[in-house]
Amino acid sequence: MTETLDMGKEIRRNQSILSTTGRGVIFFGLWDIIKINLYFILGRDTLLAPVEADLTVNRSFLLTVVYVTVMIAACIFFLLRFYIGRCATREAKDNIKKPYLGLVVFFIVFTVASMIVGITSVDTNGSLLDQLASMLVDITSIVTFIELLTASRRLRNYRSQLEGTGGTA
Repeated sequence: MTETLDMGKEIRRNQSILSTTGRGVIFFGLWDIIKINLYFILGRDTLLAPVEADLTVNRSFLLTVVYVTVMIAACIFFLLRFYIGRCATREAKDNIKKPYLGLVVFFIVFTVASMIVGITSVDTNGSLLDQLASMLVDITSIVTFIELLTASRRLRNYRSQLEGTGGTA
């Protein structure tokens, strides 16, 4: 009897973690869109610096094309994060198992790879603090994804154990 009560407590705890981290994933998706807009508003000169010597097209046209392309990618990534966040919050409430955990692993790998590229291309000409702050946000995002992944796995395990004992969540 106490084992079932302890399991119920763990289920509620992991439901809370899963729901909170699901909302956090959505928030980090919104933050990525805000961050990209800030880069384009505040750092236009640094965005075109690598191609400045080869610039044969109009500068504003190039910025527009790059901005639209990056925003399309950011919106796709946001929609994927939104899907992950909604699936996590629904799984926490309703015991609905959607195949979203593969996307979580993808985002962990993608964010780690992005950070490695960012570390290897650190620009020490004044934007070091910006890169460090961005890296800290990325680390927090990775931790959120990992916590979501582990809470989902634990919750699924506890629920299956509880179903095996004939209890209800």
